[in-house]
Amino acid sequence: MTNFMRSCLRDFKEYQVAEIKEKFVINANENPNNIMEDEVIREKAVEILLNTNFNRYPDPTAKELKKEIKNYLNCEEYSVIVGNGADEVISYITRTYLEPGDVVVTHLPTFEIYGLDTRIMDGEVVQVPDKEGFVVDTKRIIEEANDKNAKLIFLCVPNNPTGYTIPKEEIKEVIEKTEGLILLDEAYVEFSEKDNLDLLKTGRVIVLRTLSKAFGFAGLRLGYGISTPEIISCIEKVREPYNLNSFTQKMGVMVLQNRDRILAKNIKIIELRKELRDRLSAFSEVKIYDSQANFILVETNRQEELLKALKERSILAKGYTGREELNNCIRLTVTTEELNDLIIEAFEEVQVKAYD
Repeated sequence: MTNFMRSCLRDFKEYQVAEIKEKFVINANENPNNIMEDEVIREKAVEILLNTNFNRYPDPTAKELKKEIKNYLNCEEYSVIVGNGADEVISYITRTYLEPGDVVVTHLPTFEIYGLDTRIMDGEVVQVPDKEGFVVDTKRIIEEANDKNAKLIFLCVPNNPTGYTIPKEEIKEVIEKTEGLILLDEAYVEFSEKDNLDLLKTGRVIVLRTLSKAFGFAGLRLGYGISTPEIISCIEKVREPYNLNSFTQKMGVMVLQNRDRILAKNIKIIELRKELRDRLSAFSEVKIYDSQANFILVETNRQEELLKALKERSILAKGYTGREELNNCIRLTVTTEELNDLIIEAFEEVQVKAYD
Protein backbone atom coordinates (compact mmCIF):
# COMPACT_ATOMS: atom_id res chain seq x y z
CA MET A 1 0.00 0.00 0.00
CA THR A 2 3.02 2.31 0.09
CA ASN A 3 2.33 3.12 -3.57
CA PHE A 4 -0.53 5.33 -2.37
CA MET A 5 1.73 7.35 -0.10
CA ARG A 6 3.20 10.69 -1.01
CA SER A 7 6.57 9.98 -2.58
CA CYS A 8 8.49 12.02 0.02
CA LEU A 9 7.17 9.73 2.79
CA ARG A 10 7.98 6.33 1.31
CA ASP A 11 11.47 6.23 2.77
CA PHE A 12 10.60 8.47 5.70
CA LYS A 13 11.69 7.34 9.17
CA GLU A 14 9.29 8.59 11.81
CA TYR A 15 10.25 9.91 15.23
CA GLN A 16 10.42 6.98 17.63
CA VAL A 17 10.06 7.02 21.41
CA ALA A 18 11.91 4.44 23.48
CA GLU A 19 9.85 1.91 25.43
CA ILE A 20 10.00 2.67 29.13
CA LYS A 21 10.75 -0.19 31.50
CA GLU A 22 12.98 1.64 33.96
CA LYS A 23 12.03 3.27 37.26
CA PHE A 24 13.98 6.46 36.59
CA VAL A 25 13.34 8.12 33.23
CA ILE A 26 15.86 10.80 32.26
CA ASN A 27 15.79 10.50 28.48
CA ALA A 28 13.11 13.08 27.66
CA ASN A 29 14.11 16.11 29.76
CA GLU A 30 10.96 15.89 31.84
CA ASN A 31 10.55 17.90 35.03
CA PRO A 32 10.74 15.74 38.17
CA ASN A 33 8.22 17.98 39.95
CA ASN A 34 4.64 16.75 39.60
CA ILE A 35 2.50 19.88 39.88
CA MET A 36 -0.38 17.78 41.23
CA GLU A 37 1.61 17.13 44.39
CA ASP A 38 1.23 20.81 45.24
CA GLU A 39 -1.90 21.05 47.40
CA VAL A 40 -2.91 24.46 46.04
CA ILE A 41 -2.49 23.37 42.42
CA ARG A 42 -4.29 20.07 43.07
CA GLU A 43 -7.32 21.79 44.61
CA LYS A 44 -7.56 24.21 41.71
CA ALA A 45 -7.20 21.35 39.21
CA VAL A 46 -10.05 19.41 40.85
CA GLU A 47 -12.20 22.54 40.74
CA ILE A 48 -11.46 22.92 37.02
CA LEU A 49 -12.26 19.25 36.41
CA LEU A 50 -15.60 19.44 38.22
CA ASN A 51 -16.66 22.68 36.56
CA THR A 52 -15.78 21.93 32.95
CA ASN A 53 -18.56 20.94 30.55
CA PHE A 54 -16.84 18.15 28.64
CA ASN A 55 -19.92 17.68 26.45
CA ARG A 56 -19.10 21.05 24.84
CA TYR A 57 -16.31 21.80 22.41
CA PRO A 58 -13.40 23.82 23.82
CA ASP A 59 -12.95 27.50 23.12
CA PRO A 60 -11.70 27.45 19.50
CA THR A 61 -9.65 30.61 20.03
CA ALA A 62 -8.24 29.72 23.48
CA LYS A 63 -8.86 33.37 24.35
CA GLU A 64 -8.22 33.21 28.10
CA LEU A 65 -5.11 31.08 27.68
CA LYS A 66 -3.59 33.40 25.10
CA LYS A 67 -4.34 36.36 27.36
CA GLU A 68 -2.50 34.67 30.25
CA ILE A 69 0.47 33.75 28.05
CA LYS A 70 0.87 37.37 26.95
CA ASN A 71 0.60 38.48 30.55
CA TYR A 72 3.33 35.99 31.53
CA LEU A 73 5.63 37.22 28.74
CA ASN A 74 4.63 40.87 29.05
CA CYS A 75 4.06 40.95 25.29
CA GLU A 76 0.62 42.45 24.82
CA GLU A 77 1.50 43.87 21.40
CA TYR A 78 2.11 40.41 19.90
CA SER A 79 -0.13 37.48 19.00
CA VAL A 80 -0.09 33.88 20.21
CA ILE A 81 -0.88 30.49 18.67
CA VAL A 82 -1.30 27.45 20.92
CA GLY A 83 -0.93 23.75 20.26
CA ASN A 84 -0.58 20.30 21.77
CA GLY A 85 3.02 20.90 22.70
CA ALA A 86 5.44 23.08 20.76
CA ASP A 87 5.76 20.14 18.32
CA GLU A 88 2.28 20.82 16.98
CA VAL A 89 3.06 24.51 16.56
CA ILE A 90 6.21 23.59 14.61
CA SER A 91 4.11 21.43 12.28
CA TYR A 92 1.68 24.32 11.77
CA ILE A 93 4.56 26.60 10.81
CA THR A 94 6.01 24.20 8.24
CA ARG A 95 2.52 23.56 6.82
CA THR A 96 1.96 27.29 6.50
CA TYR A 97 5.17 28.27 4.76
CA LEU A 98 6.73 25.30 2.98
CA GLU A 99 6.05 24.18 -0.55
CA PRO A 100 7.83 21.18 -2.12
CA GLY A 101 11.50 21.98 -2.56
CA ASP A 102 11.57 24.93 -0.16
CA VAL A 103 14.64 25.08 2.04
CA VAL A 104 14.85 25.09 5.83
CA VAL A 105 18.22 25.79 7.45
CA THR A 106 19.13 24.62 10.91
CA HIS A 107 22.25 23.24 12.53
CA LEU A 108 23.45 19.81 13.61
CA PRO A 109 22.87 18.42 16.16
CA THR A 110 19.56 19.92 17.22
CA PHE A 111 15.93 18.95 17.84
CA GLU A 112 14.98 16.36 15.21
CA ILE A 113 11.38 17.55 14.71
CA TYR A 114 12.52 20.54 12.61
CA GLY A 115 13.93 18.23 9.96
CA LEU A 116 11.14 15.66 10.19
CA ASP A 117 8.37 18.22 9.72
CA THR A 118 10.25 19.79 6.81
CA ARG A 119 10.58 16.43 5.06
CA ILE A 120 6.88 15.68 5.63
CA MET A 121 6.17 18.84 3.63
CA ASP A 122 8.63 17.65 0.94
CA GLY A 123 11.00 20.47 1.80
CA GLU A 124 14.79 20.38 1.83
CA VAL A 125 16.65 20.43 5.14
CA VAL A 126 20.09 22.03 5.22
CA GLN A 127 21.85 21.11 8.47
CA VAL A 128 24.95 23.16 9.23
CA PRO A 129 27.36 21.14 11.41
CA ASP A 130 28.29 22.76 14.71
CA LYS A 131 31.87 23.82 15.25
CA GLU A 132 34.06 22.04 17.79
CA GLY A 133 32.46 21.88 21.21
CA PHE A 134 28.96 22.01 19.67
CA VAL A 135 29.24 25.77 19.12
CA VAL A 136 26.63 26.79 16.56
CA ASP A 137 28.22 28.10 13.36
CA THR A 138 25.98 31.10 12.75
CA LYS A 139 28.19 32.54 10.01
CA ARG A 140 27.79 29.41 7.93
CA ILE A 141 24.06 29.34 8.71
CA ILE A 142 23.84 32.81 7.18
CA GLU A 143 25.84 31.70 4.13
CA GLU A 144 23.71 28.60 3.56
CA ALA A 145 20.43 30.47 4.11
CA ASN A 146 21.36 33.11 1.55
CA ASP A 147 22.86 30.66 -0.94
CA LYS A 148 19.80 28.37 -0.81
CA ASN A 149 17.21 31.15 -0.43
CA ALA A 150 15.90 29.55 2.78
CA LYS A 151 12.34 30.30 3.85
CA LEU A 152 12.81 29.21 7.46
CA ILE A 153 15.73 29.11 9.87
CA PHE A 154 15.36 27.08 13.07
CA LEU A 155 17.54 27.97 16.06
CA CYS A 156 17.09 26.16 19.38
CA VAL A 157 18.17 28.33 22.33
CA PRO A 158 19.21 26.66 24.60
CA ASN A 159 19.86 23.88 22.15
CA ASN A 160 18.59 20.34 22.55
CA PRO A 161 20.60 18.09 22.98
CA THR A 162 23.78 20.08 23.64
CA GLY A 163 22.57 22.77 26.05
CA TYR A 164 24.48 25.44 24.10
CA THR A 165 22.95 28.92 23.95
CA ILE A 166 23.67 31.06 20.90
CA PRO A 167 24.78 34.56 21.95
CA LYS A 168 22.09 37.15 21.24
CA GLU A 169 24.43 39.23 19.08
CA GLU A 170 24.90 36.26 16.78
CA ILE A 171 21.14 35.68 16.56
CA LYS A 172 20.72 39.36 15.65
CA GLU A 173 23.31 38.92 12.92
CA VAL A 174 21.38 35.95 11.50
CA ILE A 175 18.24 38.08 11.43
CA GLU A 176 19.94 41.09 9.88
CA LYS A 177 21.84 39.19 7.19
CA THR A 178 19.16 36.76 5.99
CA GLU A 179 15.67 37.16 4.57
CA GLY A 180 13.64 34.17 5.78
CA LEU A 181 11.60 33.70 8.93
CA ILE A 182 13.61 32.94 12.08
CA LEU A 183 12.17 30.46 14.57
CA LEU A 184 13.71 30.64 18.02
CA ASP A 185 12.81 27.53 20.00
CA GLU A 186 13.00 28.48 23.68
CA ALA A 187 11.60 25.26 25.14
CA TYR A 188 14.23 25.32 27.91
CA VAL A 189 14.52 29.06 28.40
CA GLU A 190 13.20 29.05 31.97
CA PHE A 191 16.35 27.15 32.99
CA SER A 192 18.52 29.76 31.28
CA GLU A 193 19.74 33.21 32.19
CA LYS A 194 18.37 35.02 29.15
CA ASP A 195 15.63 35.02 26.53
CA ASN A 196 15.15 36.58 23.10
CA LEU A 197 11.67 38.05 23.32
CA ASP A 198 13.03 41.50 22.48
CA LEU A 199 13.93 40.20 19.00
CA LEU A 200 10.24 39.90 18.15
CA LYS A 201 10.35 43.57 17.27
CA THR A 202 12.35 42.74 14.14
CA GLY A 203 9.11 41.48 12.59
CA ARG A 204 10.61 38.23 11.23
CA VAL A 205 10.92 36.16 14.40
CA ILE A 206 8.66 33.50 15.91
CA VAL A 207 9.48 32.48 19.49
CA LEU A 208 8.42 28.95 20.42
CA ARG A 209 7.76 28.00 24.03
CA THR A 210 6.28 25.10 25.98
CA LEU A 211 4.88 24.35 29.42
CA SER A 212 6.22 20.78 29.23
CA LYS A 213 9.65 21.42 30.72
CA ALA A 214 9.88 24.13 33.38
CA PHE A 215 6.18 23.93 34.27
CA GLY A 216 6.04 20.11 34.46
CA PHE A 217 3.07 20.07 32.08
CA ALA A 218 4.33 17.43 29.61
CA GLY A 219 1.41 15.06 30.13
CA LEU A 220 -1.17 17.70 29.26
CA ARG A 221 0.65 18.95 26.12
CA LEU A 222 0.69 22.71 25.81
CA GLY A 223 3.07 24.69 23.63
CA TYR A 224 2.79 28.04 21.95
CA GLY A 225 4.31 30.41 19.48
CA ILE A 226 4.39 34.18 19.72
CA SER A 227 5.06 36.64 16.92
CA THR A 228 3.59 39.59 15.06
CA PRO A 229 -0.18 39.56 14.43
CA GLU A 230 0.53 39.25 10.69
CA ILE A 231 2.66 36.10 11.07
CA ILE A 232 0.35 34.43 13.58
CA SER A 233 -2.71 35.12 11.41
CA CYS A 234 -1.00 33.23 8.58
CA ILE A 235 -0.24 30.23 10.80
CA GLU A 236 -3.80 30.22 12.16
CA LYS A 237 -5.01 29.30 8.66
CA VAL A 238 -3.70 25.72 9.08
CA ARG A 239 -4.48 25.21 12.77
CA GLU A 240 -7.01 22.47 13.41
CA PRO A 241 -10.31 23.73 14.85
CA TYR A 242 -10.69 23.00 18.57
CA ASN A 243 -7.11 21.71 18.60
CA LEU A 244 -6.56 22.28 22.32
CA ASN A 245 -8.97 20.56 24.72
CA SER A 246 -10.88 22.42 27.43
CA PHE A 247 -9.06 20.88 30.38
CA THR A 248 -5.61 21.71 29.01
CA GLN A 249 -6.68 25.28 28.24
CA LYS A 250 -8.07 25.89 31.72
CA MET A 251 -5.20 24.13 33.45
CA GLY A 252 -2.79 26.20 31.38
CA VAL A 253 -4.41 29.42 32.57
CA MET A 254 -4.32 28.26 36.19
CA VAL A 255 -0.70 27.08 36.03
CA LEU A 256 0.46 30.35 34.47
CA GLN A 257 -1.40 32.31 37.14
CA ASN A 258 0.47 30.28 39.76
CA ARG A 259 3.79 30.39 37.94
CA ASP A 260 5.81 31.80 40.83
CA ARG A 261 5.19 28.80 43.10
CA ILE A 262 5.78 26.35 40.23
CA LEU A 263 8.89 27.92 38.71
CA ALA A 264 10.48 28.43 42.14
CA LYS A 265 11.06 24.66 42.30
CA ASN A 266 13.29 24.86 39.23
CA ILE A 267 15.93 26.70 41.25
CA LYS A 268 16.79 23.32 42.75
CA ILE A 269 17.17 21.77 39.28
CA ILE A 270 19.59 24.51 38.28
CA GLU A 271 21.58 23.91 41.47
CA LEU A 272 21.63 20.16 40.80
CA ARG A 273 22.77 20.79 37.22
CA LYS A 274 25.83 22.61 38.54
CA GLU A 275 26.43 19.94 41.16
CA LEU A 276 26.23 17.10 38.62
CA ARG A 277 28.52 18.94 36.25
CA ASP A 278 31.08 19.51 39.01
CA ARG A 279 30.98 15.86 40.06
CA LEU A 280 31.28 14.59 36.49
CA SER A 281 34.26 16.87 35.90
CA ALA A 282 36.27 14.63 38.25
CA PHE A 283 36.34 11.96 35.54
CA SER A 284 39.14 12.48 33.05
CA GLU A 285 37.55 10.30 30.35
CA VAL A 286 34.40 12.40 30.20
CA LYS A 287 33.86 15.59 28.23
CA ILE A 288 31.08 17.71 29.68
CA TYR A 289 29.31 20.40 27.70
CA ASP A 290 28.06 23.58 29.37
CA SER A 291 24.28 23.66 29.51
CA GLN A 292 21.65 26.31 30.07
CA ALA A 293 18.87 23.70 30.05
CA ASN A 294 17.67 21.01 32.47
CA PHE A 295 20.08 18.41 31.10
CA ILE A 296 23.79 17.84 30.56
CA LEU A 297 25.39 16.28 27.50
CA VAL A 298 28.48 14.18 28.17
CA GLU A 299 30.85 12.49 25.75
CA THR A 300 32.88 9.40 26.60
CA ASN A 301 34.30 6.38 24.82
CA ARG A 302 32.70 4.28 27.59
CA GLN A 303 29.19 5.07 26.32
CA GLU A 304 27.88 1.50 25.97
CA GLU A 305 29.22 0.45 29.37
CA LEU A 306 27.75 3.54 31.03
CA LEU A 307 24.32 3.09 29.45
CA LYS A 308 24.36 -0.52 30.68
CA ALA A 309 25.41 0.55 34.19
CA LEU A 310 22.63 3.14 34.27
CA LYS A 311 20.08 0.60 33.05
CA GLU A 312 21.17 -1.79 35.80
CA ARG A 313 20.14 0.96 38.20
CA SER A 314 16.80 1.19 36.38
CA ILE A 315 17.77 4.51 34.78
CA LEU A 316 16.76 5.25 31.19
CA ALA A 317 19.13 7.89 29.78
CA LYS A 318 19.34 9.20 26.22
CA GLY A 319 22.20 7.47 24.44
CA TYR A 320 23.01 8.56 20.91
CA THR A 321 23.91 5.52 18.88
CA GLY A 322 23.96 5.64 15.11
CA ARG A 323 24.21 9.43 14.99
CA GLU A 324 27.67 10.37 13.82
CA GLU A 325 27.46 13.97 15.02
CA LEU A 326 26.75 12.74 18.57
CA ASN A 327 29.09 9.78 18.62
CA ASN A 328 29.80 8.56 22.19
CA CYS A 329 27.37 11.08 23.71
CA ILE A 330 24.82 10.59 26.50
CA ARG A 331 22.25 13.19 27.54
CA LEU A 332 21.38 13.21 31.23
CA THR A 333 18.26 15.00 32.42
CA VAL A 334 18.85 16.70 35.77
CA THR A 335 16.19 15.70 38.28
CA THR A 336 16.98 14.86 41.91
CA GLU A 337 19.87 14.39 44.32
CA GLU A 338 19.13 10.66 44.35
CA LEU A 339 19.53 10.44 40.58
CA ASN A 340 22.73 12.49 40.68
CA ASP A 341 24.16 9.98 43.17
CA LEU A 342 23.13 7.01 41.04
CA ILE A 343 24.63 8.56 37.90
CA ILE A 344 27.97 9.11 39.62
CA GLU A 345 27.81 5.57 41.01
CA ALA A 346 27.40 4.23 37.46
CA PHE A 347 30.41 6.21 36.26
CA GLU A 348 32.46 4.85 39.13
CA GLU A 349 31.36 1.29 38.45
CA VAL A 350 32.61 1.28 34.86
CA GLN A 351 35.86 2.70 36.18
CA VAL A 352 35.86 5.86 34.14
CA LYS A 353 39.19 7.33 35.10
CA ALA A 354 39.07 10.19 37.56
CA TYR A 355 41.54 13.03 37.85
CA ASP A 356 44.24 12.46 40.49
